[in-house]
Amino acid sequence: APLSYPDSAPDPAVVDTLHGVSVPDPYRWLEADYQSEPVKAWIASQVAVTSSYLESIPGRDALRKRLFAAWNHPRYSAPSSRKTEAPAAPRRRIFWYMNTGLQNHSPLFVQEGVDAEAAAKAEPRVLVDPNAFSEDGTTAMAGTALDHAGDKLAYSVSEGGSDWNTWRVRDVATGEDIPGDGPVKWVKFSGAAWLKNGDGYFYGRYDAPKEEDGEALQGVNEFQKLFFHKVGTPQSAD
Repeated sequence: APLSYPDSAPDPAVVDTLHGVSVPDPYRWLEADYQSEPVKAWIASQVAVTSSYLESIPGRDALRKRLFAAWNHPRYSAPSSRKTEAPAAPRRRIFWYMNTGLQNHSPLFVQEGVDAEAAAKAEPRVLVDPNAFSEDGTTAMAGTALDHAGDKLAYSVSEGGSDWNTWRVRDVATGEDIPGDGPVKWVKFSGAAWLKNGDGYFYGRYDAPKEEDGEALQGVNEFQKLFFHKVGTPQSAD
Protein backbone atom coordinates (compact mmCIF):
# COMPACT_ATOMS: atom_id res chain seq x y z
CA ALA A 1 0.00 0.00 0.00
CA PRO A 2 1.25 3.50 -0.72
CA LEU A 3 2.52 5.50 2.22
CA SER A 4 0.11 8.03 3.68
CA TYR A 5 2.15 11.04 4.65
CA PRO A 6 1.02 13.38 7.45
CA ASP A 7 -0.25 16.80 6.52
CA SER A 8 2.42 19.55 6.40
CA ALA A 9 0.10 22.53 6.28
CA PRO A 10 1.67 25.57 4.59
CA ASP A 11 1.20 29.01 6.08
CA PRO A 12 0.48 31.40 3.19
CA ALA A 13 0.72 34.43 5.47
CA VAL A 14 4.51 34.17 5.77
CA VAL A 15 5.98 36.28 2.96
CA ASP A 16 9.23 38.26 2.88
CA THR A 17 9.91 41.16 0.56
CA LEU A 18 13.48 41.01 -0.72
CA HIS A 19 14.65 43.74 -3.08
CA GLY A 20 11.05 44.44 -4.00
CA VAL A 21 10.24 40.80 -4.68
CA SER A 22 7.71 38.87 -2.58
CA VAL A 23 9.20 35.56 -1.45
CA PRO A 24 6.77 33.17 0.27
CA ASP A 25 8.13 30.93 3.01
CA PRO A 26 5.10 28.81 3.93
CA TYR A 27 6.99 26.20 5.96
CA ARG A 28 8.90 28.56 8.21
CA TRP A 29 6.88 27.28 11.15
CA LEU A 30 8.97 24.12 10.91
CA GLU A 31 12.09 26.22 11.57
CA ALA A 32 10.70 27.46 14.86
CA ASP A 33 11.60 26.08 18.26
CA TYR A 34 11.87 22.32 17.81
CA GLN A 35 10.22 21.88 21.22
CA SER A 36 7.07 23.75 20.20
CA GLU A 37 3.97 21.55 20.13
CA PRO A 38 3.26 21.90 16.37
CA VAL A 39 6.82 20.96 15.43
CA LYS A 40 6.96 18.09 17.94
CA ALA A 41 3.69 16.71 16.55
CA TRP A 42 4.98 16.98 12.96
CA ILE A 43 8.22 15.19 13.85
CA ALA A 44 6.35 12.41 15.67
CA SER A 45 4.04 11.85 12.70
CA GLN A 46 6.97 11.71 10.26
CA VAL A 47 8.81 9.24 12.50
CA ALA A 48 5.71 7.04 12.65
CA VAL A 49 5.42 6.91 8.85
CA THR A 50 9.12 6.19 8.36
CA SER A 51 9.23 3.54 11.09
CA SER A 52 6.20 1.72 9.73
CA TYR A 53 7.95 1.36 6.36
CA LEU A 54 11.39 0.43 7.69
CA GLU A 55 10.01 -2.17 10.10
CA SER A 56 8.33 -3.97 7.22
CA ILE A 57 11.58 -4.58 5.33
CA PRO A 58 12.51 -8.30 5.43
CA GLY A 59 15.86 -9.05 7.02
CA ARG A 60 16.12 -5.70 8.79
CA ASP A 61 16.50 -7.25 12.24
CA ALA A 62 19.27 -9.54 11.00
CA LEU A 63 21.06 -6.57 9.43
CA ARG A 64 20.71 -4.56 12.63
CA LYS A 65 22.19 -7.37 14.71
CA ARG A 66 25.10 -7.79 12.30
CA LEU A 67 25.88 -4.05 12.32
CA PHE A 68 25.74 -3.85 16.10
CA ALA A 69 28.04 -6.85 16.36
CA ALA A 70 30.50 -5.21 13.95
CA TRP A 71 30.44 -1.92 15.88
CA ASN A 72 30.66 -3.47 19.33
CA HIS A 73 34.39 -3.38 19.94
CA PRO A 74 36.68 -0.93 21.76
CA ARG A 75 37.98 2.00 19.71
CA TYR A 76 40.79 4.36 20.68
CA SER A 77 41.89 7.80 19.53
CA ALA A 78 45.47 8.88 19.02
CA PRO A 79 46.88 10.13 22.37
CA SER A 80 48.16 13.60 23.19
CA SER A 81 50.36 14.56 26.13
CA ARG A 82 51.38 17.45 28.36
CA LYS A 83 54.32 17.74 30.74
CA THR A 84 55.43 20.13 33.46
CA GLU A 85 58.77 21.85 33.20
CA ALA A 86 59.38 22.13 36.98
CA PRO A 87 62.41 19.91 37.80
CA ALA A 88 61.27 19.48 41.42
CA ALA A 89 57.95 17.94 40.40
CA PRO A 90 58.16 16.43 36.91
CA ARG A 91 54.92 15.07 35.52
CA ARG A 92 53.60 13.75 32.24
CA ARG A 93 49.90 13.39 31.47
CA ILE A 94 48.55 11.43 28.52
CA PHE A 95 45.04 12.11 27.20
CA TRP A 96 43.00 9.90 24.89
CA TYR A 97 39.46 8.90 23.97
CA MET A 98 38.06 5.39 24.16
CA ASN A 99 34.65 4.02 23.18
CA THR A 100 33.72 0.58 24.52
CA GLY A 101 31.76 -0.10 21.34
CA LEU A 102 28.15 1.06 21.47
CA GLN A 103 28.49 4.24 23.52
CA ASN A 104 26.91 7.34 21.98
CA HIS A 105 30.01 9.37 22.82
CA SER A 106 33.64 8.54 23.55
CA PRO A 107 34.79 9.46 27.09
CA LEU A 108 38.06 11.34 27.55
CA PHE A 109 40.63 9.54 29.70
CA VAL A 110 43.85 10.68 31.37
CA GLN A 111 46.77 8.81 32.89
CA GLU A 112 49.86 10.31 34.47
CA GLY A 113 53.33 9.62 35.84
CA VAL A 114 56.67 11.26 36.53
CA ASP A 115 57.68 10.68 32.90
CA ALA A 116 56.25 9.32 29.66
CA GLU A 117 57.10 5.70 30.51
CA ALA A 118 55.48 5.88 33.94
CA ALA A 119 52.42 7.66 32.55
CA ALA A 120 51.96 4.97 29.90
CA LYS A 121 51.88 2.32 32.64
CA ALA A 122 49.60 4.24 34.99
CA GLU A 123 45.95 3.39 35.63
CA PRO A 124 43.73 5.50 33.36
CA ARG A 125 40.78 7.44 34.75
CA VAL A 126 37.82 9.13 33.12
CA LEU A 127 38.25 12.89 32.88
CA VAL A 128 35.01 13.72 31.02
CA ASP A 129 32.22 11.31 30.07
CA PRO A 130 29.81 13.00 27.61
CA ASN A 131 27.41 10.06 27.96
CA ALA A 132 26.51 11.43 31.40
CA PHE A 133 25.39 14.79 29.98
CA SER A 134 21.93 13.52 28.96
CA GLU A 135 19.95 10.30 29.06
CA ASP A 136 19.12 10.26 25.34
CA GLY A 137 22.63 11.06 24.09
CA THR A 138 21.63 14.30 22.36
CA THR A 139 24.03 16.41 24.46
CA ALA A 140 27.59 16.14 23.21
CA MET A 141 31.08 17.40 23.98
CA ALA A 142 31.71 19.63 21.00
CA GLY A 143 35.29 20.73 21.63
CA THR A 144 38.22 20.52 24.04
CA ALA A 145 41.34 22.57 24.74
CA LEU A 146 44.04 21.62 27.23
CA ASP A 147 46.20 24.29 28.77
CA HIS A 148 49.95 24.05 28.16
CA ALA A 149 50.74 22.27 31.44
CA GLY A 150 47.85 19.81 31.17
CA ASP A 151 46.35 21.06 34.44
CA LYS A 152 43.10 22.44 33.05
CA LEU A 153 40.72 21.30 30.34
CA ALA A 154 38.34 23.72 28.65
CA TYR A 155 35.50 21.77 27.09
CA SER A 156 32.34 22.80 25.27
CA VAL A 157 28.89 21.22 25.36
CA SER A 158 26.30 21.26 22.57
CA GLU A 159 22.66 20.38 23.20
CA GLY A 160 20.41 18.78 20.60
CA GLY A 161 22.91 19.23 17.77
CA SER A 162 22.88 23.02 18.12
CA ASP A 163 25.87 25.07 16.95
CA TRP A 164 25.68 26.99 20.23
CA ASN A 165 28.35 25.80 22.65
CA THR A 166 28.74 26.34 26.38
CA TRP A 167 32.32 26.18 27.69
CA ARG A 168 33.46 25.05 31.13
CA VAL A 169 36.86 24.39 32.70
CA ARG A 170 37.71 21.13 34.46
CA ASP A 171 40.55 20.62 36.93
CA VAL A 172 42.47 17.64 35.55
CA ALA A 173 43.82 16.64 38.98
CA THR A 174 40.39 16.41 40.64
CA GLY A 175 38.27 15.56 37.60
CA GLU A 176 35.77 18.25 38.68
CA ASP A 177 34.71 21.53 37.11
CA ILE A 178 36.42 24.52 38.71
CA PRO A 179 34.00 26.21 41.16
CA GLY A 180 32.86 29.68 40.16
CA ASP A 181 34.10 29.34 36.60
CA GLY A 182 31.70 30.48 33.88
CA PRO A 183 29.90 28.81 32.29
CA VAL A 184 30.77 30.63 29.07
CA LYS A 185 27.69 30.74 26.83
CA TRP A 186 26.71 31.81 23.30
CA VAL A 187 29.90 30.54 21.70
CA LYS A 188 29.68 29.41 18.09
CA PHE A 189 32.34 28.46 15.54
CA SER A 190 35.16 29.00 18.04
CA GLY A 191 37.71 27.04 19.97
CA ALA A 192 39.57 28.10 23.12
CA ALA A 193 43.17 29.39 23.02
CA TRP A 194 44.94 29.28 26.39
CA LEU A 195 47.46 31.72 27.80
CA LYS A 196 50.74 29.90 28.37
CA ASN A 197 50.43 30.30 32.16
CA GLY A 198 46.94 28.74 32.16
CA ASP A 199 45.23 31.72 33.77
CA GLY A 200 42.57 31.91 31.06
CA TYR A 201 41.71 31.53 27.41
CA PHE A 202 40.52 33.51 24.39
CA TYR A 203 37.31 32.61 22.56
CA GLY A 204 34.85 34.04 20.04
CA ARG A 205 31.18 34.58 20.84
CA TYR A 206 28.08 36.39 19.66
CA ASP A 207 25.66 38.58 21.56
CA ALA A 208 23.06 36.58 23.47
CA PRO A 209 20.01 36.12 21.22
CA LYS A 210 16.44 36.73 22.22
CA GLU A 211 15.27 33.38 23.52
CA GLU A 212 11.57 33.93 23.09
CA ASP A 213 9.86 32.43 20.04
CA GLY A 214 12.82 30.20 19.25
CA GLU A 215 15.09 33.14 18.43
CA ALA A 216 18.09 31.36 19.96
CA LEU A 217 17.92 28.68 17.25
CA GLN A 218 16.79 30.63 14.18
CA GLY A 219 18.04 34.19 14.66
CA VAL A 220 20.79 35.69 12.50
CA ASN A 221 24.21 35.83 14.18
CA GLU A 222 26.36 38.82 13.31
CA PHE A 223 29.51 40.53 14.57
CA GLN A 224 31.37 37.77 16.38
CA LYS A 225 33.56 39.23 19.13
CA LEU A 226 36.83 38.06 20.67
CA PHE A 227 36.72 37.66 24.46
CA PHE A 228 39.15 36.65 27.18
CA HIS A 229 37.95 34.44 30.03
CA LYS A 230 39.90 34.27 33.28
CA VAL A 231 39.54 30.90 34.97
CA GLY A 232 37.42 30.94 38.11
CA THR A 233 35.41 34.03 37.19
CA PRO A 234 31.86 34.42 35.80
CA GLN A 235 31.33 35.18 32.12
CA SER A 236 30.09 38.65 33.02
CA ALA A 237 33.71 39.56 33.86
CA ASP A 238 35.02 38.58 30.40
